[in-house]
Amino acid sequence: MEVTDIYANTADKRRTLNLTTGEANAGDFHILSIPKVSITNGVIDFFVGKNLKNSILLYIKYDDSRGDCYVDTDIAFDSKGDGIKDNDQDFLCNELSLKKYEPKYESVVGRIYYTKTDTTKVSKDFTVSFLDFEANLSPEMTLVYKEINDFINTLQDVGTT
Repeated sequence: MEVTDIYANTADKRRTLNLTTGEANAGDFHILSIPKVSITNGVIDFFVGKNLKNSILLYIKYDDSRGDCYVDTDIAFDSKGDGIKDNDQDFLCNELSLKKYEPKYESVVGRIYYTKTDTTKVSKDFTVSFLDFEANLSPEMTLVYKEINDFINTLQDVGTT
């Protein structure tokens, strides 16, 4: 953390995070965030609302000696602008990052790319759900939207059929 007062005096303080277990343990890395991350059966979820301006303050603790680790905060959006959506590096692990989302859907999917201990490159998806999302639809379209969501929720997983 770095602080500067009105007289341009600065103070700098760095702390080392030592994490081994706990709720934020996603296996090969640890996640510290505001709002708090939810990890259930290996599924990583963030729930954000308007009170936090649809933002996540995120720090992913990762052992750099294994290789690269970076985050794509929205896999459906090409943040590099090069026409390729799956090569975006929005921020690196072991760096504090503030990501502000502009909700266009109920949720977005992000991806963490990292290297396992056996040097294989893998990725792990996470979901950011917007608690206060409201689609600006007419009453008729709101009904259609609800019916489509209800229908989608009744479908079985493709992998189980």
